[in-house]
Amino acid sequence: MKRIVHFTYAAIKRYGAKRWTIQRGSIEININYVVSVGQCELQGIYQSSCDKPYIVELSNGTKLLAYFHSYGTGPEDKLLSDQGEAANGLVDPDVYGKVSFYMLNQ
Repeated sequence: MKRIVHFTYAAIKRYGAKRWTIQRGSIEININYVVSVGQCELQGIYQSSCDKPYIVELSNGTKLLAYFHSYGTGPEDKLLSDQGEAANGLVDPDVYGKVSFYMLNQ
């Protein structure tokens, strides 16, 4: 089983930060340090037609807003696999601009 996954994220909130940093970035994550993965509660705003937003929380308190292309409603732990990594890599690049627009205009 793969222990390291590589994700592209749309925003990141580091432990202790009051606000999200809006940027498209990449991170390699050891899945042993992931506390939770869940669908973003603001899906109506951030969801695109084929790409769904998820919040990935790491054990150090860092949270990421990551997208996964056409990923079904299956268990979130599948996102921490080769399938999840591939689904994250297929996200429409326009999604990242939309996240910036919505977060900056809150």
